[in-house]
Amino acid sequence: MTLTAEQDPFAYFGLPATIRLDRAALDRAYTQKMRAIHPDVVAQDQKAEAEIEAASCHRAYQQLSGFRSRAEVILRLRGEFSAGKQVPPGFLEEIFSINERLEEGEDLLAEAETRVIARRRSIESLLEQNAPLSEVRALLNAYIYEENLYKQCESKEED
Repeated sequence: MTLTAEQDPFAYFGLPATIRLDRAALDRAYTQKMRAIHPDVVAQDQKAEAEIEAASCHRAYQQLSGFRSRAEVILRLRGEFSAGKQVPPGFLEEIFSINERLEEGEDLLAEAETRVIARRRSIESLLEQNAPLSEVRALLNAYIYEENLYKQCESKEED
């Protein structure tokens, strides 16, 4: 049975379901798939189906291209379907404190970047160790907060 792009984007592209995905391998697999299914290269009577398949292929590529969306796919494939809001203990207090410092005008770009990188490494490590999915979910939720904080700091610096 062949899995669709929606069911398992990793299998669809013939790639291992890992958080540390080889981006060049993903790009090659995507290009190869698109060459075979692109609406411009199929017979006229297959164009509508090819357009749907190409859109599905592109969505799968997008899911695997980003760290956050790739982690979400891995969680789903491992049976974690909740989009719960749990975060590590003490995390919200840290974010509250950081937001206060940000409002006071403190430049936190470097700190925010460090937090994002560290959180990303923690998530990678937990996924590779097959840690409890609820623990990974909590860290991924924290990562989302920290990623948004980093973007906020970045845009503040551009102003």
